Amino acid sequence: MKVRKKTLDVLHSDDLEQFLINMEIYENFKNEKILCNYCNVPINFDNVCALTFRKESIIFICDKESCHKTFLRLQKGEE
Repeated sequence: MKVRKKTLDVLHSDDLEQFLINMEIYENFKNEKILCNYCNVPINFDNVCALTFRKESIIFICDKESCHKTFLRLQKGEE
């Protein structure tokens, strides 16, 4: 049997809580111990804009315009 690897492209906000539970980081998220990768503001359900995987980590980005723009620029491979 051939195993196919899938990539998660989109996570609906309705599914975020279950995703965090499955990844075993819900308590840290709920207690605002997870910080934005760019500005270090605590991430919560009201300000999370994006998340991505880097190596074996999940990177969170807040909804500040500057952080969102930086995230998009880096995703395009720009510096």
